[in-house]
Amino acid sequence: MESDYRLMAEDTPAGTIFSIHEVFYLNGHPYDYVFIPLALIATDQEDLIADIQLALEAFEQPTLSKDQFPNEY
Repeated sequence: MESDYRLMAEDTPAGTIFSIHEVFYLNGHPYDYVFIPLALIATDQEDLIADIQLALEAFEQPTLSKDQFPNEY
């Protein structure tokens, strides 16, 4: 099972909220995601830096719609 982090957008009465989630792929297409957004917590600085780098890669792909997953926002 493949996964990566993706930026997701959700429209709310207060405006659009953006968050980063782990997304799972089947045959190269997103099919599920972790509902709770990514939390950047680590036991050492190197692990935290690696997680931040993975999170930054989410901005290199199209934003997904949280309301109409797996469609793009």
